[in-house]
Amino acid sequence: MTAYIGCNVELVIEFSSNAATEEFAIDDVSFSTGMTLSTEQFNLDHELSLYPNPSKGVINIKNNRIALESVSITDINGRTIETINLNGTTSNTTLDMSSELSSGLYFVSIISDKGSVTKKLIIE
Repeated sequence: MTAYIGCNVELVIEFSSNAATEEFAIDDVSFSTGMTLSTEQFNLDHELSLYPNPSKGVINIKNNRIALESVSITDINGRTIETINLNGTTSNTTLDMSSELSSGLYFVSIISDKGSVTKKLIIE
C-alpha cells in the first residue's frame, strides 16, 4: 500500500439519461483502512521561533529548514520599519536591528515558501 503514498486519485461517475423514468444509484461505498481523504497539516508557527524576546535589538530566527524569503518588521501603528530579503535561506538567521528599533512593541512577519507567520517582538 505504501507505493501509493503521494499519488492523486480521481473518481469520476457520469450518468446521462434521456428518459425521466431512468434511475441511477450508488450504494455501499467503502474505503480501505489506511486510506484518508485529508492532508497532513503544516504549522509554520511551530517551525520558526524568534528569540530572545524581549530583545535589545539583536533578533534570532530559529529555522527548521524552511526556505525563508523575507522578514518584515512593523511597529504598533502598522508602519513598515524594515524589510529584509533572505533569499530562500533554510538556516538560522541573526538580524541586528539595534540601530533601527527603539523600545516598544513590534510585529515580525516571516515569509517563506510555505506561507507566512507574524510574531510579536518587544524591544527593551
